[in-house]
Amino acid sequence: MALSEIKRQKTLSKLPSLHEAHPNQIRQWKKKVIDELPHLFSLKRKKADRDQETLIDELYKQIGELKVKLDWLKKNLLLSVEIKRSWIDPDHPHISISRQCELVGLPRSGYYYQSKGETRCNVSLMNMINTDFRATLPPNEFHPKKNLWIQGTSPFLKAFSS
Repeated sequence: MALSEIKRQKTLSKLPSLHEAHPNQIRQWKKKVIDELPHLFSLKRKKADRDQETLIDELYKQIGELKVKLDWLKKNLLLSVEIKRSWIDPDHPHISISRQCELVGLPRSGYYYQSKGETRCNVSLMNMINTDFRATLPPNEFHPKKNLWIQGTSPFLKAFSS
């Protein structure tokens, strides 16, 4: 219909009756055809569309790679909570503390947690338990972990000895 109107083969008054369309609709179609016709077969348009699709595919690929790298780092970056806390910048203008904690693999509560240490009573009880445990071990039996306990060189004992 729009093509018939463009070619002026039939008048605008005859076209609506032939195709059961409103004259305004035919005018709109004609305008759209005339506007889009130069670009319809243009190689530049096809190339631009292809370039846009290639760019989008490349960006999605990069996003995927970065996500895999971030997940790998979170799993394999075995650092202490103190080091991870030092990486958090509470005054960062664009990344919230919550998001920073997520990125470094630190629970948000781990950022705010303040250790209070052990009370004297707990340390005293732990030392008593260690002494009793060492007394129950047979001294001549060879066992690497038990020998560490007997010698008093176990990392656990060092942590709780006063």
